[in-house]
Amino acid sequence: IRDRDVTGVQTCALPICAHKGDRWGNLTYRMAMRNFNPVMAMAASVTIAEVDEVVELGDLDPENIASSGVFVHRVVKRQPGDTRP
Repeated sequence: IRDRDVTGVQTCALPICAHKGDRWGNLTYRMAMRNFNPVMAMAASVTIAEVDEVVELGDLDPENIASSGVFVHRVVKRQPGDTRP
């Protein structure tokens, strides 16, 4: 979603899918989600992560975190029964 704010700066809000995430925005992916989602999270001005499971801080293995929380602005839990886009 691209838009220009009142100052004329172009922003890009991007929703991405992740397997697990914590409230700080650290994300892990599985299968094909790992191909482009980490790169897209870094490229977007605003990243909205839709996760299958929200875990407590410290529950994610640091070796498996593919997107650091510095690139994620919002974390939303996927509702049961929602299909992937």
